[in-house]
Amino acid sequence: MNIDKFIYYAKKESWSQLNLTNLSLDNIPPNLFELEDLIWLNLSNNNLKILPSNISTLKNLQTLILSNNQFERLSGKLGQLKKLRILDLSKNKLEYLPSEIFGLNNLIQLDIMENKLKYLPKELKNLKNIKILDLYKNNLIGLPVEIGSLENINCLRVSNNNLNFLPKEINNLNHLVCLYLDNNNLKLLPDLDNLDNLEEIHLEHNKLKNIPKSLMKLKKLSYIDLNKNKICKSKKSTYLM
Repeated sequence: MNIDKFIYYAKKESWSQLNLTNLSLDNIPPNLFELEDLIWLNLSNNNLKILPSNISTLKNLQTLILSNNQFERLSGKLGQLKKLRILDLSKNKLEYLPSEIFGLNNLIQLDIMENKLKYLPKELKNLKNIKILDLYKNNLIGLPVEIGSLENINCLRVSNNNLNFLPKEINNLNHLVCLYLDNNNLKLLPDLDNLDNLEEIHLEHNKLKNIPKSLMKLKKLSYIDLNKNKICKSKKSTYLM
């Protein structure tokens, strides 16, 4: 495929969607940033290491998929894509995220699974409209207290990290439907009695010794997995109907 000709045609026809997956790209073609009508862009499954600062020219983007590349860092110019609603950064080598990303107020889904994040910045609190946050398989040892500001989040996935604790502010997330905390090092949980909409919680493969009593008060909770903990009478998944 002649990428330059392909992008030239996309510009000529004012395409709103562009899929450049599985092309072994080492660099993003410069003329791609002339496609100002793009709403959806998929650059996954390539060999990209650098995200040029002129990504900011794609101001109409609503979905940006950069998964399964070689990114170790990202340009703060991403924060200028104010219409972005879905951002997929999964399966890269990111150790941190530029704080500008957390100024994307219209984000409803942020996927950062399978990276190398050690912490989340306080600016996380600015993602007021986020509904899905996927942090699966990073190197997080904790979550910031600002996690409690994500008032519209429905699904939080922090499986397969190194979590030693959860901030009590997680109890503020009363729109949560599913919560994944499995495969961590949790010994205790804070009160979760305010999670009125929680239907599913995964706590398997931790170091919990007791079933949190606050969980039993949640009327919508239909599934809780406590398998592979240190709870004497719960060696298998427990279902609450």
